[in-house]
Amino acid sequence: MGGRRDSRSPPRRGGRGRDSRSPPRRRPPPRRDSRDNRRGGSKRRDSRSPPRRRSRSRGGRDTSYRIPPPKNRTTASSSQPVAPIITPEQRANSIECNGFLYATMDFKPPNTVCEHSAEVPRSYDGKRCTDDAVLQWYNLPPGWKQVPGDVDDDVKQKVMKPYEWGTHLLVVEDGKAYRTAGSNKGNDAGCLQMIWEMEKGPGRLKLQRLGGSQSFWYGKILIRAPLS
Repeated sequence: MGGRRDSRSPPRRGGRGRDSRSPPRRRPPPRRDSRDNRRGGSKRRDSRSPPRRRSRSRGGRDTSYRIPPPKNRTTASSSQPVAPIITPEQRANSIECNGFLYATMDFKPPNTVCEHSAEVPRSYDGKRCTDDAVLQWYNLPPGWKQVPGDVDDDVKQKVMKPYEWGTHLLVVEDGKAYRTAGSNKGNDAGCLQMIWEMEKGPGRLKLQRLGGSQSFWYGKILIRAPLS
């Protein structure tokens, strides 16, 4: 009666020992907190979803939203062209041709005599450069623009050829430099002489420096403004 227990007998129920042949107990799934169903959901986020982008400035305010501009606001592309402002002095120092006023950027009178010779001497310093008086910045007056490169024959015959303009060459867009009556070759006045490069800034223009034999040329930039 009080002897050893047979090892082949099944274990007693309620004891500490457990049969190694019995399957492990399964734990029940964790109970979901009812607070997760509230607005905002759980703090945990699916790793597959992209992160939210937030743009915050000082003070922690969200600056990702921008108020659209008013519909009646005009942009630079839709603005009307600036009307030319023609002073009495500018008109007096201009030549009218085909509905435009033509003038040089310094607004010197068209009949100003050119005091410099365009002939290159036989011996000259190869390091010679354009006179600094030619290389000055000039601001474009409101409504005035540089003459287009495709100069018509009327401008050549009525604006360039008859007058000296105080210089040898009149430079239009694309750097095309045409002879004036002051180029010492009256028969060639109004003809294309060379390409003279320019420097352009905000609303202003300037001729570039030349060297060698071309440094003997004097030039001015030709501009125009519509009359209507």
